[in-house]
Amino acid sequence: IKDKNIHFINQDVTLPFDIDDNIDYIIHAAGIASPLYYTKHPIETMDVGTIGTRNMLELAKQKNVRGFLFTSSSEVYGNPSDQYIPTPETYNGNVSISGPRACYDESKRLAETISVLYFQEYKVPIKIARPFNVYGPYLNLNDGRIIPDFMRNAIKKSEIIIHSDGSPTRSFCYVSDAMKAFFRLLFSNRDGIICNVGNDEEVSVNRVADMIQKTIGKPISIKTIKSNDPNYTKDNPQRRCPDLSLIEKSVNYTPKINFEEGLKRVYKWYKGNLE
Repeated sequence: IKDKNIHFINQDVTLPFDIDDNIDYIIHAAGIASPLYYTKHPIETMDVGTIGTRNMLELAKQKNVRGFLFTSSSEVYGNPSDQYIPTPETYNGNVSISGPRACYDESKRLAETISVLYFQEYKVPIKIARPFNVYGPYLNLNDGRIIPDFMRNAIKKSEIIIHSDGSPTRSFCYVSDAMKAFFRLLFSNRDGIICNVGNDEEVSVNRVADMIQKTIGKPISIKTIKSNDPNYTKDNPQRRCPDLSLIEKSVNYTPKINFEEGLKRVYKWYKGNLE
């Protein structure tokens, strides 16, 4: 923020606002993406996803931007059956409209609809990215997501606690790969496109725990304990893996950092920031 090239504005995206300067590109990444927080603030989460997106698109229309990137989420797919793994962008989703995750999942789905309509009606040059579990340095150590949660407890307590049977899978995308995909989409001429962004290396929760133990290189106790939160695993997707064919073909994107290498990189950062 202290960089002379950065003009920081503290603004609630759910409230309309204007900027005097010309704007060439907008990256709309506002959102409450951690289950720990969006289950505590469901209305705010929904408002950011829907009203906030509408306000950003209005700004993009007024400024006649050259590109607008909306960071949606792989959560728009809900809980796909095995026949839709890896999951293509054409899959319409299996999403609960009233469950504990709906405030996030459904607001992202509606935000995609709003974005597409602004492209169709007003020619706003939108691109939509659906990120799959992006991780890396600076990810909030206390936001309850699997990588910081497991890594923090492994470093501080020499234990990892799994609140499921460990079989659900995720596909983790290292932040540098995700950023490369975001900017390639933003600067492309593929207006209206919707693309998965991620790494198609599918890893189970149990495997994540094992790999973190291997990365740290010391004995780590791995325990399975049922969560006190009755909604912790409700509507939780059992498998998550992107089909990357469209983004590979559209903007020549291929992830470079595998999960083992990514964990080594974040371990250095987490260790330094927990001491």
